Amino acid sequence: MPFAVVATSIFALLCIGVEGPFVSAFAVAAWVVTGTLLTIALSQSIKPNQITFILLSPFCFYLLFAYVYKAVASYNPDNTVVVMIFGDGDRATSPSFGLALTMAATGVSASWLAIWLSRTKLAPQLEMKRHGRINEPLLYSVILVSLVVKWIASYRLGWGVPGAQISGAIPLVTGVVVIYCRFGLLLLLTATIYHALVVKRSLLKAALASTVTMAFVLMDLGIGSKYSLVYVVVIAALVLFQYSTTNRRPPIALYVFLFFAASSCLVLYKYVNYYRFARLRGQEMSITEMVDFAKVFAATDEKSGSRILNRINGFEKVLLSMEYAEDIKNPAPIDVLIPGDFADNFTTSVTGSKESINAVGCTQIGFFALFCNRIPIVFFPVMLAVQLSLIALSSASMKVLQYRETIIVTAMVLAIFIVIFQFASGALLNRGKEFAIIILVAIVLDRYLMKNSDPCS
Repeated sequence: MPFAVVATSIFALLCIGVEGPFVSAFAVAAWVVTGTLLTIALSQSIKPNQITFILLSPFCFYLLFAYVYKAVASYNPDNTVVVMIFGDGDRATSPSFGLALTMAATGVSASWLAIWLSRTKLAPQLEMKRHGRINEPLLYSVILVSLVVKWIASYRLGWGVPGAQISGAIPLVTGVVVIYCRFGLLLLLTATIYHALVVKRSLLKAALASTVTMAFVLMDLGIGSKYSLVYVVVIAALVLFQYSTTNRRPPIALYVFLFFAASSCLVLYKYVNYYRFARLRGQEMSITEMVDFAKVFAATDEKSGSRILNRINGFEKVLLSMEYAEDIKNPAPIDVLIPGDFADNFTTSVTGSKESINAVGCTQIGFFALFCNRIPIVFFPVMLAVQLSLIALSSASMKVLQYRETIIVTAMVLAIFIVIFQFASGALLNRGKEFAIIILVAIVLDRYLMKNSDPCS
């Protein structure tokens, strides 16, 4: 496996400056075959450890789709995100493509190697942990209070509204509340879903868990955020995976939940951005007018499935990074830790506007490629260190939890966090705050909202 990763990286270096269509097509084809085979091999190597598989399998398949398969989409000038949104039809076949493929292959190879090195020792062993059951009245009480806090923060105070400037922010409070209402509350809701569908297999409990989860999703949709809708689909898929590790058949309620969540995601996804744009226009528009505004613009938009794929940031953002590398300064060391001027400069360069509603990130692979001055031999160990630290910290942090059920639901949320981390551009301290809140909520769930159900203890 390490040999295959190194071989892929060496192959990537040979793609630098590739311009000929035959050689470029060969490079992309070889990258797709290599990436697919390595992803299959990686998924098999991490499968023996249940927690490692939950934690890292979404990351494996994210790398495959975002950087391997989307390289094919970006190579075709008639079907590339860059061309459709920002470009003029030439960027996908410019010399930047060969450099972007090199940087992507180098960063992804480092990520694959980090996954492979983390496959056995880091994650907690479930057989060494006790079984637990949630204290349902207390947990649902906490969730209901949290939903009220989320509603006040989003709809009354305007905290965490996508594209909106926060007014009246309270230092150290606003950020914590927003992050908790995004990731911390998601973890608590995941606990109710897992408890209802896996532990109890109860239709009534599944309906209750679905109700509070739907309230969470609808609150986000109401402010123009679609991420929680996607998170719930991923959580349901990971819960379904849990049954593949046992001899039990998944309950019908799980299939219904997954079908409803996935269908809602496909139907609603393309409307949400336009609804948010309408909402940001001001208070003069009623809810009905906002919905009508979204329908009009979404009717001429691409299909929801394509829009979802386009929002999986990956190769096209690395291509943009290489294309605009001469127009923007390389990230400064401060940009690695906190958002600095780089993020604004990159958004301005790509969109051509300093007043863009949506920031454009170049992904961690694109960011660190620029930070390392696009030198693969420097970029590879830096990216390996970043990804290995992220995985090691995520795996090790769960060892402080005492119940199997808490570890499993925490791994599901951290799996989402690891993928979301890849979308960012540096700002590791900001991502660290999100990680810390996830772990703190997991500890509270483990210590105060769970009960021991192991008959031998």
